Amino acid sequence: MVIVDAGEGESKWHELDILRSFHLILWKKKLKEVNGFYQN
Repeated sequence: MVIVDAGEGESKWHELDILRSFHLILWKKKLKEVNGFYQN
C-alpha cells in the first residue's frame, strides 16, 4: 500500500515538473515577444 502511494506521488510530481517547464517556456516566449515589441 505504501509503495503504491509513493509511486503515485512520484508520478504526480513528475507531471508537475512537466507543467512547470512548459509554463516556463511559454513565459520566456512571451517575454521575448514583449521585449521585441518595445525595442521596435
